[in-house]
Amino acid sequence: MVITDSIPVNRKRKAIEKALKQVLKEMLPTTAPYRIMHHASKAHHGLQIADYLNWAIYRKWEHGDPESFDTISKLVRSEYDIFQTGTRYYY
Repeated sequence: MVITDSIPVNRKRKAIEKALKQVLKEMLPTTAPYRIMHHASKAHHGLQIADYLNWAIYRKWEHGDPESFDTISKLVRSEYDIFQTGTRYYY
């Protein structure tokens, strides 16, 4: 199951679904079933948890503020800066 936040614009929702399906096709066995669902994050605890965890990591990396990350650090197995060795700049 793949759950995303609700995406109000149908065109954007379709684009995200298409990208997810392409990645899942590469990652999963051809016989593996999957389902993509869109839920409002304010009503889905799993999305709220994922959002908080990512926010805490973001605060640590982008703002040098480890306080929230320290609270969740036991839940993080590893961190890898995917932009560390590249020369392309992303905004």
